[in-house]
Amino acid sequence: MKRINFAYLTLFTILLISSCSNSDDTNEISTSSIIAKWEEQPVNTNCSQTETIEFFANGTVQSLDLINPPCDYQLGTAEYTFEADILEVNIEDNSFSDGIYTIRYNVITLNETTLIVEPFYDDEVGTYTGTLERFTYQKI
Repeated sequence: MKRINFAYLTLFTILLISSCSNSDDTNEISTSSIIAKWEEQPVNTNCSQTETIEFFANGTVQSLDLINPPCDYQLGTAEYTFEADILEVNIEDNSFSDGIYTIRYNVITLNETTLIVEPFYDDEVGTYTGTLERFTYQKI
């Protein structure tokens, strides 16, 4: 009888352990987590401004980008969607046939403090996969 109880206890323990999900190992990304202001890393400490990007709940994004080193920044606004770990940014640009330039990013990491994205696109300009380029941001 003790042998049977031990067998049931062992089986129950195995089932319990295997049925519990390990949330630390999953990379579930909440779309609302992106709504914040982020600063690109590393920070350009030579300038009073740094490259930032801010996502808003209404589907717009503002970015302050370094366009002419060392310290010439430009503020831009675009629309974005974020679904299934893909961030898509649509920038108005009349040089494209539909008037929109779209960049897609694989969201590699998104948590309370860090956003890491890798760009990719396939459009009129050509095909680009960001395997050589990743952008890291810290929430500010």
